[in-house]
Amino acid sequence: MSDIVKTIPFLLELLNAIPSYVFVFDKDVRVAYCNAAGTELNGDGSMSKLRKVCGEALHCVHSGEEGLACGTTRYCKDCLLRSSIEKAFAGEKVFRLKTGLTVARKRGVNRAELLLSTFPFHHDGTPYVLALLDDVSELNELRSIVPICAWCKKIRDDKQYWRKVEDYVQEHMEIQLTHGICPECSAQVSNDIKSQLLRKDESKQQ
Repeated sequence: MSDIVKTIPFLLELLNAIPSYVFVFDKDVRVAYCNAAGTELNGDGSMSKLRKVCGEALHCVHSGEEGLACGTTRYCKDCLLRSSIEKAFAGEKVFRLKTGLTVARKRGVNRAELLLSTFPFHHDGTPYVLALLDDVSELNELRSIVPICAWCKKIRDDKQYWRKVEDYVQEHMEIQLTHGICPECSAQVSNDIKSQLLRKDESKQQ
């Protein structure tokens, strides 16, 4: 294991409890440490990612393409992961940047949608970059295809139950909803109330 990891049980347990992928990169953009979630990124659960370059460690399909190493392929100049790590080494923090990475995993090649954050730090005088990656692929897929009733506007969930929109959104998207009224509905409600009052007045006069 890398020298950066001083075996402090509490710290290591804390990092391993984080569900996000946590990586520490050195100046060569190689993995000096990754947490338990990071080791599971390809389903092997091993620490084999240590000392691998970022694209190789995350199983980018372009890493090693045409015999070229990660950082030298024609795709690397547009890689937001690599550029964010380099920015962090230059002192610039990156927070929850949306990026995509085409990765090769045991279940096949797929596009991972990620939220990326990078932060520079020093340990024993040596610069490192902490990278946090959250895979939001399933959330984006959920947002892209949602069956909704054309009449009552309820949403069908994965268990084939029809749910109220607000219940579905709060459960699946971690959003708290509050109720208001839009200008069009406000005008309609006002007109309805005026009509009801007018009918009452007319009935009283009869």
